[in-house]
Amino acid sequence: VTGMAASLAVPALSGWSQAGQSARSSTQGKLAANLTPADMPKAWSLEEMQRRWQITRQKMKENQLDCLLVPQHHSGEMIAERMDGDADVEWLTGNSLPFRYVIFPVEGKITALSTAQVRGTPEEKLCADRGIEISIPQEAGVWSAAIIDSLREKNMAQARIGVTNLAKMPRQPEGEI
Repeated sequence: VTGMAASLAVPALSGWSQAGQSARSSTQGKLAANLTPADMPKAWSLEEMQRRWQITRQKMKENQLDCLLVPQHHSGEMIAERMDGDADVEWLTGNSLPFRYVIFPVEGKITALSTAQVRGTPEEKLCADRGIEISIPQEAGVWSAAIIDSLREKNMAQARIGVTNLAKMPRQPEGEI
């Protein structure tokens, strides 16, 4: 969180490192010293998310993929215990909740598969505001049926689907799927 907060603060402090602006630097330095976590943005902007989605979709088109299936790295480990966290899922959703899978079509709505713990959270509202669907399996822990249902809803029965985390993952040499 500290690293993310620092990276978000950089644009606000960009004049700080410019030569010839010592008075301005002094003022901005004082402002920076007074920054608190409460001063920082609470989430990535919609524009940032759209930029990420555009990059991802362009790479999908270059590789002739209709959809991506992106799993959480390892459901048995707490995200806080991992240095890499769930970067792939979070990069696509902008959300720190542990979504089990993200189904990311080259066109259309993104779906995040989660547990009922997401209901009523600020993250659920954030997803809704971004146009990300949240799907909760009918039967708790039965992810395969939820994945298949979501892919069918997106007309992906005959699609070319890229699946991440298949092999040579950190601490998971055989992958996640």
